[in-house]
Amino acid sequence: MNRALPKSCLIHRSSAEKTGLYAFALKFICFSAVLCTFFEQYCSFIPGITLGELILIIASLLRIVTLRNKIQFKSTSPLIAYYFFGLLMTCISVLISQVNFTLVPEWEFASRLLRYLAIVLFFVLACDRIDKGFVLRLYRLLCIIVSIYILLQSLVYLLFNVYLPVKVLPFFEFSRAVNTKELLDLANNYYYRGCGPFAEPGYAAQFLLPGLAFSLYGWLKKDRSDLFAVILISFSVIVTTSVQGIVIGLLTVLVFTFADPRRRRMEKGKMKNWLLTLASISALAAVLYLKGQLDFPLERISGITLAEGDSTSLRLYRGFALWLKLPLLYKLIGVGFGNIANFIDTFNIRTAYDSYLTSVTATEYVNGISGVLICSGLLSVPFIVTWFVRLYKGSAVVGRIILFQLFLVLSSGSGVFTLSSLFFVFLLLTSVDSAGDKTTGGPTRPETAVPNQLIGEII
Repeated sequence: MNRALPKSCLIHRSSAEKTGLYAFALKFICFSAVLCTFFEQYCSFIPGITLGELILIIASLLRIVTLRNKIQFKSTSPLIAYYFFGLLMTCISVLISQVNFTLVPEWEFASRLLRYLAIVLFFVLACDRIDKGFVLRLYRLLCIIVSIYILLQSLVYLLFNVYLPVKVLPFFEFSRAVNTKELLDLANNYYYRGCGPFAEPGYAAQFLLPGLAFSLYGWLKKDRSDLFAVILISFSVIVTTSVQGIVIGLLTVLVFTFADPRRRRMEKGKMKNWLLTLASISALAAVLYLKGQLDFPLERISGITLAEGDSTSLRLYRGFALWLKLPLLYKLIGVGFGNIANFIDTFNIRTAYDSYLTSVTATEYVNGISGVLICSGLLSVPFIVTWFVRLYKGSAVVGRIILFQLFLVLSSGSGVFTLSSLFFVFLLLTSVDSAGDKTTGGPTRPETAVPNQLIGEII
C-alpha cells in the first residue's frame, strides 16, 4: 500500500526499487556521504584523486545506473545556479585579468573546476533520496567509535607516552605527511592533541559536531536526547583542543540549553540528568584547563582581536582583507574558482593577515564565506544566501543547528565546494522526513526515503 503523500512529494516506485542493486546503491551513496571526510585523507591509486573522491565517483555511477526516474535538477537550483554563474564569472575574469598560471598551472586550474562540478553532481545524486534510518544509525555508530578512539588515544598517551595510530587503513597512503612519531614529538615538546583516526584534530572535531547536535535533539526518536553520546562526543571534542570544535560545540550546547523552549518543559528527572551531563563536561574542561591543555585554544581565541600574524586572524580576516584590495570589477565578478593564488601572484596583493609561509596552499588560504566573494564576486552572493535561507526554512531544529555549525565552519576555514560542506548539508537533510514534515527523528525505509521533489522545496 502506498503511503499518502502531498502531490509534490509523490514517489513513483519502479521495479528497480525492489531489487537488491537499488537498495545497495542507495545505501552505498549514503555511506559514501557520511564517510567522505574520513576517506578524503587517503590517496587512491589514481593520481590527483583522493580515496574519498574515488568512492564518491563510484557511488554516483552506481546510483545513475540504478535510476529509473528522472532526477529533478531544478530541485537543487540554487547550488547548481551558483556553480554555473561562478563558472561564467571565472571565464570572464580569467580572460580579462590575463593572470600568470605559475603557482597553479592550467591543467590543475581546469581540474579544480571539474572537481567542483563533481561535488555538485554528487550532491544532486546523493540527495535524490536519503535512507534516513540507515544514515543516522551508521553516523551514530561512527561518532561513538571515533569518540572512544580519541579518548583511548589520549589515555594511552598519558599512561604510556605512546601515540596510537592515526592512519588506520593499511593499504592506502595518507594524502598528508602525518605519522605517529611526529605527533608524539609534538605532544612531548609542546602539548597533546587528540586526533583519533583523522590527520588533524580539527577534522575529528568537524566530524563529531553534527553528532553532538543529533545527540542533543534526538537521533531516530524525536525530542529524545542521547546523554551518553552527548558526554562522549563533548569529551572527545574538548580533548582535540580544536578551537573551531570547542567554540562551535559550546555554542551548540548553549543554544540547546537556553534557546530551546523544550528545556522549559523538561521533566524534573530529565532536568537532573541534563544538569549532571553539563557538570561532567564542565569538570573535564576544568581539569584540562588546570593542566594547561586548554592554554593553546584560549590563546587562539584571544587572537581573534589581533591585527596580524596570528593563525586565528588569518582564518577569519585574511579573505575579506583580500577582497577589499581587489579592483572594483573583480569585487563584483571575482577572480575565478581555484584562481586565488595566481591572481594574488600576478597583481602582487598583500594583506596584514598573510601567512609567513609561501606555499600555494598558504597563498590562497581564505575561509569559505570570503572565498565566495573572492572567487565568484559580490554578484554571486544572492545564490548562496537563497540556498541557506531555503535550507533553514525547510529544516527541523536539529537541521538548523547543523546549518549554523556549517556557517561557522565556513567562516573559519572550509569552502563551499568541499567534501566537508557536503558532509554537513547531507546530514542536515536527514532532519526532513519523507512526508515533508520537519522532524528530528523517525526511521525511513529506502522506498520512502526523502524524494528529490521534496529537496526542491528545501533548497
